[in-house]
Amino acid sequence: MNDRTSSALEWLRYDKLRFPVTIQSALAGALVSTALIFAMNNYRPNPEQDIFTGIGLASGVIGGLIFSGWYGRPGRRGLFFACLASILSPMLGGAAVGSFIEPGIGTLLGAFMPLLLFITPVALLVWCICLCIIHLATLQMRSKFKAPPPKHCP
Repeated sequence: MNDRTSSALEWLRYDKLRFPVTIQSALAGALVSTALIFAMNNYRPNPEQDIFTGIGLASGVIGGLIFSGWYGRPGRRGLFFACLASILSPMLGGAAVGSFIEPGIGTLLGAFMPLLLFITPVALLVWCICLCIIHLATLQMRSKFKAPPPKHCP
């Protein structure tokens, strides 16, 4: 690998809080997908809701592993990257999970499925709360354990 590629991938390897952020992201993905399906079903339980909760969980794991270094940075720039990670994480995770379900069209639909959050205010509120909790918890863990974000992360 050349220097540019290796430095771009370095932040994936050296984030000390990658696994706690991944667990938080997975739980948030499951919670937000449950709230989304619940809100889209007129606030009644849905028998197929377990499948979507699992998809949200898997999407959160994939996105949390990749974007863990974007959470927990101080200041406005840190909040901006946390918001960006919270948008890109379910899109990338949805594309990956959609590829396993139905290659091609599933990839496209999975990538744009998180945009359904903007249809239902309840799911959008749950997403915003999860974003704030992940960002603030990671910020606190980074200061407590003296684990700075990776250098090569944006």
